[in-house]
Amino acid sequence: PELFSKYCDAGAAVSAHIDETVKSASFRGYQTISCSLGNIALINATEYISDLGNEMAKSTDYVLMFTYKYVNNEWVIGISIRSKPDKDCTLIATKLNGGGHRGAAGGRWNRSLAELVEYLSKL
Repeated sequence: PELFSKYCDAGAAVSAHIDETVKSASFRGYQTISCSLGNIALINATEYISDLGNEMAKSTDYVLMFTYKYVNNEWVIGISIRSKPDKDCTLIATKLNGGGHRGAAGGRWNRSLAELVEYLSKL
């Protein structure tokens, strides 16, 4: 019981750190794109993607998190999308070579970030 309690305390500390990191990141360093589907917050994220997306989706229609990945000898932009409950992430993901479900989806983009921003603004 004592060891279990120690690990529970350590887990709570890690969870609190993740929560603080996510909340801090969600209020800086993103760009908002407006399109016919609503507002999309675009943010570079490599960690805590689900937590970050869910936190940010409280204040915007969609959150599109991206990271650069080296796949099959080329750099691509890996994309993860979260949304408010009344929005459908697959409407964006299917246009970005991906899929998923209503509340969480993903895709891949093999052009530049500037082209991604332009493409999203035209949805």
